[in-house]
Amino acid sequence: MPLELQGADNKSIKPSAFSFIKVIICDKGAWFLPHSVAPLSLAFGYPTVTEDLASMSATNTGRPDPNEYDPYYERYICLVHGQEIISELGQQLSETLALLRSVSEAKAEMRYAPGKWSLKEVGGHVLDFERIFGYRALLIARGELTPLPGCDQDELMRVAEFSRYRLSDLAAEFEQVRRANISFFEHLGEEAWDRRGVASEVEVSVRALAYIMAGHEAHHRRVIREKYL
Repeated sequence: MPLELQGADNKSIKPSAFSFIKVIICDKGAWFLPHSVAPLSLAFGYPTVTEDLASMSATNTGRPDPNEYDPYYERYICLVHGQEIISELGQQLSETLALLRSVSEAKAEMRYAPGKWSLKEVGGHVLDFERIFGYRALLIARGELTPLPGCDQDELMRVAEFSRYRLSDLAAEFEQVRRANISFFEHLGEEAWDRRGVASEVEVSVRALAYIMAGHEAHHRRVIREKYL
């Protein structure tokens, strides 16, 4: 008898509908993680990005003042509109996933000029720095006073091996990391947003890091549209 799984809406789901690679045990039971989270969201009733946005707290943290970040990062922060950064991060996730899922695997290997990153590598770069900005925000929000190191994006890319990924896997992984960052920011108190630390030898606030994270993604989403599609 073929194995059947029970979804959140009590519908039976046959594993053959997915490409399972891992079982995750959580407080809601056993979850089978496919290569793409899209089928999982539909089958198990996992909240979609749109549903998340409808219920997301519209926390108004205010925009960061210019003295909360290095002038270099203005190029990213200026791309973020409004003052509800948590809602902005969620809306971006919806837009970026739609963009990445519209690109074929063959197109993902494209480089618009010799020596430039492939579209897939651009996606991987955004994923890497989603983690880096999130890590910096976490430590500073928790009161860490030790200066945090900078990093060279080209050195990271040199050994990243994003060609081993399918673009759909990168999109799924980015969704997981962005959702985790949103959850983290949603639970910060007012004092945590105001905390400052040192990263890459410059002072930065937690609030500014959230805006930098959003602006960095917006910048590279625009690059993908203008240079690769």
